[in-house]
Amino acid sequence: MRVAAEGNRVTLAIDDSGPGIPPERRSQVFDRFRRATDQPGGAGLGLAIADAIVRATNGRWEVGSSPAGGASMAVTWPRLLARPASARTAAPEGPPIVSLDA
Repeated sequence: MRVAAEGNRVTLAIDDSGPGIPPERRSQVFDRFRRATDQPGGAGLGLAIADAIVRATNGRWEVGSSPAGGASMAVTWPRLLARPASARTAAPEGPPIVSLDA
């Protein structure tokens, strides 16, 4: 696993040493209920859910082969820059915060 920040992008990448994903199946791995194996376990929803989150956060997937022999999956997101302090608005006042440690 590696995380890298370059320019205005942040990337999270995972490489494994498993069986990998054949190039002709890579476009299908994010389909709901699509499973890469006939072995029991899993419903084929994990990557579909992950894809929905990545898309909702303006991310982009890269699926390939790992140097370790298996699959390589990376997500790249745009880096969000913080607004200058002068552009921030004060938080609205609400009820006081009560500590439960007392």
